[in-house]
Amino acid sequence: MHKLHKLRNCIPDEHYVQTLFAMSELEGELERRAMTYNLWNQSAAKMENNWHPVTFSYADADTKQINEIKVVTSHP
Repeated sequence: MHKLHKLRNCIPDEHYVQTLFAMSELEGELERRAMTYNLWNQSAAKMENNWHPVTFSYADADTKQINEIKVVTSHP
């Protein structure tokens, strides 16, 4: 069974749940937030099969981290 689980790595589309809620007239249950920064370059060994950006916590919001985010520029 464990081997079968490893072969079936099913990741739902990032917009599926939001679309389903909208179709069910539950848009009020969604939280609308703009994404201002994301980090995808986590270590593959540390985050195996993690297809999502790093989740930051309150502890990550120190002065150093905020300043690093401020200097990020978008790539063409």
